[in-house]
Amino acid sequence: MAAALLLPLQLVSLASASHHYGGTVTYSYKGRNPDGSFRVDFRNRATYDGCQYSHSWSCYNNDCGYVTNQQRGTIDRSTNAPQSNRQWCETETVQQRKVTTDKPFQMRASSCCWTKTRNSVSGWRLLTQVDLGTRSDTGKPNRSPDIAILPFLRVPQNCPRTYKLMSFDPDGDTVRCRYGNIRNIECSGCNQPSGFVLDQGSCSLHYRNAIANPSVFGFELVVEDFPQRPISLSYTDGTQSYKAPLIPMRRKRALNHTYPTTTSASFRTATPNKIQWWWNHNPTPAPFRTATPNRIQWWWNHNPTPAPTTTEVPTPWWWNHNPTPAPTTTEVPTPCAKHNPMVVASSCNFSNNHD
Repeated sequence: MAAALLLPLQLVSLASASHHYGGTVTYSYKGRNPDGSFRVDFRNRATYDGCQYSHSWSCYNNDCGYVTNQQRGTIDRSTNAPQSNRQWCETETVQQRKVTTDKPFQMRASSCCWTKTRNSVSGWRLLTQVDLGTRSDTGKPNRSPDIAILPFLRVPQNCPRTYKLMSFDPDGDTVRCRYGNIRNIECSGCNQPSGFVLDQGSCSLHYRNAIANPSVFGFELVVEDFPQRPISLSYTDGTQSYKAPLIPMRRKRALNHTYPTTTSASFRTATPNKIQWWWNHNPTPAPFRTATPNRIQWWWNHNPTPAPTTTEVPTPWWWNHNPTPAPTTTEVPTPCAKHNPMVVASSCNFSNNHD
């Protein structure tokens, strides 16, 4: 039960020109028809540099049924896009389909090209996997996970922060967000943007650092749901499938880990090769006649005022450190920038792959 998400830190869109900014697609079960077939609604959001564009969907795998009704409308539009014609427009298309079976099938939309991206994403892929089998835990047809994102996310260049992607599953399943990793199916180039960390379990995107640039980052994500306990899905042809909970991955502890500064423009002095944190600092007795190193002195490895030159004192630790008050001329690091923001765009694929 998975879905697809194309996120730009700017969004991507469909068509043969470079004007796609992203999109999402989910499905919902709407009941049975008198002839025993199934009614399914597909809700697709697309963001382009114009409201005249939309995603074109086709059956990718198994029996996808056929369209019985379709409506399309504009959700939002603006002229504050970072590039191209300065416009962006988000539309939503609701497509009603008649499906003859409740067995799994896949639908897909793909084309070229994203708007210019910093991580070399060109073509885009949206894929949704539908599984309408009746669940053993709820007694109802399986439903798709859902996620809510904005068409654009603007990221201040030197302010690390976290963006929570609002994920939800109506069946109470565990939702996971991950980068697409199957080339030309879940993603185009599968190039993960640098400077960002995706927490799969919480569907949170952590921004660390990146150089300011008006181009967008393209995120190709897959949203999946997993049952809380082992379940079975029963189909009208008498067959069954079995689904297992998500097995948590063990995290390796990273020792002596250092983070780069978010931007070299944050300080007006030279930046050291790495920051010495107190937990991996090995002090060495340093003669005070030695010249002071040319690097930024942070409070956690700050050497206090030197003792008389006749005695060499080792660098003290933070727990018994009494530093001399800093002079009033000390420069203060530049606060979070309120200009030159980066933009993120995305595409999401939703799937019922929880086995």
